[in-house]
Amino acid sequence: MTVGIVGLGLIGGSFAKAYSKAGETVLAKDIDKSVMDFAMLSGAVSGELTTENIKNCDLVFICTYPGAALDYMEKNGPFIGKKPIVIDCCGTKKVIVDKGMETAKRYGFTYVGGHPMAGTQ
Repeated sequence: MTVGIVGLGLIGGSFAKAYSKAGETVLAKDIDKSVMDFAMLSGAVSGELTTENIKNCDLVFICTYPGAALDYMEKNGPFIGKKPIVIDCCGTKKVIVDKGMETAKRYGFTYVGGHPMAGTQ
């Protein structure tokens, strides 16, 4: 499986480590080059997530603030294709889910609104 991760903070970095540890290929994108360099050096990330390779991912996790997630989907929507399932990991849902569903429909990819928090339910 190939997993794309946008944003390597606490949530995205944790996904990267877990998927890499499970033997999956992880491609990532972070605005901080030193974070990307460290993630690649540590083996949590196999390579950079780009507009050329995002369509080959099975899953794409967007682990950023809601505004940045919407911007990323809008900018990269034409390159995602039908294969990946795109899951945002933003804490707030209404705005991102409404716009995410609209963007996914326009570009033909599958979008799921996720949430990084877990409870006892």
